[in-house]
Amino acid sequence: MRPGQRAADGGVRDPGVREPARPAGRAGIELPGRRESEAQRREVFARKTCRFHDGGPVTREDLTALLAPRPADSFGRELGLLGFPELGRVLRWFGQFHSEERLLPKYAYASPGAPNATQLYLETGGLDGPAAGLH
Repeated sequence: MRPGQRAADGGVRDPGVREPARPAGRAGIELPGRRESEAQRREVFARKTCRFHDGGPVTREDLTALLAPRPADSFGRELGLLGFPELGRVLRWFGQFHSEERLLPKYAYASPGAPNATQLYLETGGLDGPAAGLH
């Protein structure tokens, strides 16, 4: 079935998420954060998509200022200080957020549209829990 296509029963399938079956011989890891927190939910549903812009022309100087390097955020730490529960909370931002008012899920990031898949690869090393490697 193509993304966004209605099934025979009239429902819309969610092709943006892989089936939960795991390839043979591969272990899975349950991460904290499977369900979004209330704060994450509020923030995601407060974000609105803007498809039309009524501003003036964009100049070369506007683009240069936009792309100029900025100071790093003051919130930072060594990767070794990242705990397993926090990793789950961070990765939750890349999941789907559902609402009774919406037919398709919403994402916390700019996605190519709800029925279109976006893949995330995570390279780990030095964490308690997941083995080092590309997941």
